[in-house]
Amino acid sequence: MALYDRIASFYDPWSRTVTEDIEFYVEAARVSGGPVVELAVGTGRIAVPIAKAGIAVIGVDLSEGMMAVARA
Repeated sequence: MALYDRIASFYDPWSRTVTEDIEFYVEAARVSGGPVVELAVGTGRIAVPIAKAGIAVIGVDLSEGMMAVARA
């Protein structure tokens, strides 16, 4: 996942322009009762808002760089 490790530091400014789907996933997580597992979590664009809503999230990704951003 070397490519994603290289772009991890500037991925968020690009991907954060897409936000229409976030509330859908947060609501789906609420309905499910959690916890949520997100595969290919990347920088946490979906997982972080779910966690901020008080729902337990486990995120996995092959890119250590992306995971570092998600944890920050």
